[in-house]
Amino acid sequence: MLFEPTIPKEVVQPEDLPEDLEPFAWFGMVLPRLVQQGVPRIELIQEPGETIFVPGGWWHAVLNLTDTVAVTQNFCSSANFPAVWSDVSEKRPGLAAHWISALDQESLQQQQLQGLVSLAVRHTKMLAETAAQQRPHTSSDTDGTTEKECELAKSFLDALGETGTESDCAGGLLGKRAVTALGLFLQHRKERRVEAKEDARVRRETALQRLVDGGADEERAQVALRSCKWDAEAAFQMLRGGDVDSP
Repeated sequence: MLFEPTIPKEVVQPEDLPEDLEPFAWFGMVLPRLVQQGVPRIELIQEPGETIFVPGGWWHAVLNLTDTVAVTQNFCSSANFPAVWSDVSEKRPGLAAHWISALDQESLQQQQLQGLVSLAVRHTKMLAETAAQQRPHTSSDTDGTTEKECELAKSFLDALGETGTESDCAGGLLGKRAVTALGLFLQHRKERRVEAKEDARVRRETALQRLVDGGADEERAQVALRSCKWDAEAAFQMLRGGDVDSP
């Protein structure tokens, strides 16, 4: 199942469902909605020996119908590196740190890689400078920059400013301390986003339970809450006014 990149994320990954929803659950819970709504899609069955190419940015979901052995490969080149780096640094910070370190080391022999390393460093430096300049929140506040994130950002910026010795340098731009600090900074950013998503999930479930406890039909309550961006009071008023149609 493939969907064009122009389709908003909240359509193919509804906010009321977890992002790590198992494929069989997605096909059972989300796909029927999309079919009913007439969302454009490409649906196909891949036969043995066939290869599927998924263009970059396309939403896709796969459900194995039988016992299956599959090989997948992600592709990155200088053409799509900015988008790939942004995605990897956000979702897989450990891999991002190892990857940029390897590219930095290889850039000493391959000059064309220096531009990619420089781009990745500038991107991360921009994130770190923003975090370092913000007023830190408490460690329990998942909506803002934490004190720990500020410290890690400053550590990365400090390490980035070091010249380093030849034995301490991974390559042209990054020393070992800078690579380590980069990984720690990105990892903390990811953990904070995960905490924020979990907090949002709990708030959504609490709002839904409030409406159900108040006598609302669960399906209509879900629709009202999504329409009101999970504001329980606004959803209650909408339900009371009879302005909600079930999907």
